[in-house]
Amino acid sequence: MKARRVYWMILVSVLVMLGCAPSEDMVKVESRDSLPPNCQPDIFHSTDRLDGKYETLALVEFGDAGMSVGCGKEEIREKLRAEACKAGANGILIVEEHNPSLVSTCYRVTAELISH
Repeated sequence: MKARRVYWMILVSVLVMLGCAPSEDMVKVESRDSLPPNCQPDIFHSTDRLDGKYETLALVEFGDAGMSVGCGKEEIREKLRAEACKAGANGILIVEEHNPSLVSTCYRVTAELISH
């Protein structure tokens, strides 16, 4: 009886730990040298008019993995900035975003990491 309870406690603990981080998917389109980790890429929205041309270096998506924590708007934007610096991008073009709601407590975003 006691072993069964311990088994269930371990199983629940593992499931909670696996579901705590937001999901992240990234597809690199072009390789560039990374920028310093403290770089501050510009953030644009799809409604912004970008002067001149830009080049897409990577596509990135942050979503909710279920029971996620650390996935508020500021936390995800910091993760976006870090990924942009790693990809050598000096800009982030947010293509689609969803603020936390009843459906998900996470800020969910799809963005292009760009060079402009």
